[in-house]
Amino acid sequence: MPDARPPALPSVTSVTPTERLFTLDVLRGIALLGILIVNIHEFRAPELYAAIIGIEVWQGRWDADSIIIFLTQLLCSGRWAPVYSFLFGLGLQLMCTRFISRQISPVTTISRRLGVLSVFGLLHAAFFWYGDVLLVYSLLGFLVLLVHQVSARTTLLLAILLMLGLGAVYLGLGALSLLGEMIAPGSSQFDESDWIYRRYETNLRVYAEGSWGELFRYRWIDNLLFWGLSIFWAPLALACMLIGAWTVKAGYHDRLSGSYRYRQYLLPVCMAALAVAAYTALDMMGVVSNMAVEFLIVLPASVIMLPVLSVGYISYITWWVEQTRHVRCWQWLAATGRMPLTNYLAQSFLASALFYGYGLGWFGATGAFSAACIAITLYTAQVAFSTWWMKHHHYGPLEQVWRILSYGKFTP
Repeated sequence: MPDARPPALPSVTSVTPTERLFTLDVLRGIALLGILIVNIHEFRAPELYAAIIGIEVWQGRWDADSIIIFLTQLLCSGRWAPVYSFLFGLGLQLMCTRFISRQISPVTTISRRLGVLSVFGLLHAAFFWYGDVLLVYSLLGFLVLLVHQVSARTTLLLAILLMLGLGAVYLGLGALSLLGEMIAPGSSQFDESDWIYRRYETNLRVYAEGSWGELFRYRWIDNLLFWGLSIFWAPLALACMLIGAWTVKAGYHDRLSGSYRYRQYLLPVCMAALAVAAYTALDMMGVVSNMAVEFLIVLPASVIMLPVLSVGYISYITWWVEQTRHVRCWQWLAATGRMPLTNYLAQSFLASALFYGYGLGWFGATGAFSAACIAITLYTAQVAFSTWWMKHHHYGPLEQVWRILSYGKFTP
């Protein structure tokens, strides 16, 4: 009598090391450095509050700190986060495609994976740093998952509409702010009596001197503020995720460098975006100041133009890796990019131990140049550790935990 039992379905597993795309791991590894260079300034001082209340860092001279702040604003701020969002969406869509090819519905498994990521984000925000993005990323990931079977053209259209819509919102807010300044000069500025200004001054003391318990209680207001402000950057992150998903649907994920002609056309666009980024950096520092240009041109243009630099980073770095694939440093960076969750959370753990009161207490007392040196030192140590770890294991430490909680499987 023939066996009437149905064949066993393929097992649900995460991506194996042989299925990984080398260039994607390199991009993740480099993005971790770019993100750390930006985040380290938030660990050393209350940069979020300083930006909201408009505290200018320009002291009238180009010293080492001013140069580092300018270069960070020019080359890193708002550049590597879109790259990481793009890679997040690309990776999520790759997982969906792989599951579907095995006749497995990706919704349940990937939903569980995103749920675990949100727990990591909550713990990160509660115990280490209010600038966590994992929680927001996990929620946006559900939206990407929702459209995982939508056509490539529609996915790209949704991303473009999100970017244009956010640019329109920024333009509207800028126009209202400019109108308010024309009617009542100084209406868009904060003074020492405002809550946000007093919060800024309190942060300088609490984060530099507070115990772990004090910071745990105090940090929740900062968490709520950061999550609330995510409404201004989360749509752009979602758009970048959708573009990442589009590259998979359109079959471009394994040739991100593009053609020679594509890179030729991309170069002048990146140069124009770099000019916008330079003016934005100078404006953020207080070196130049033109309220009409800032509100009506720079602010909305940053949503559209500045992510172009992220596209340039992806294209030209990928092309460079493809031309020099066997160079040893790419192997090191790929190892770092293969354990992004571990390295991202380790950055927060180490930086909080250096800058907060329960650690060395460098908060508010470290210049931008010193902070950049600390960031590069920490990252170099992470590259060395990641290279060693990945020689002996298939996954990073926290990636293994994430894998077990998502799939119930352990791989040494």
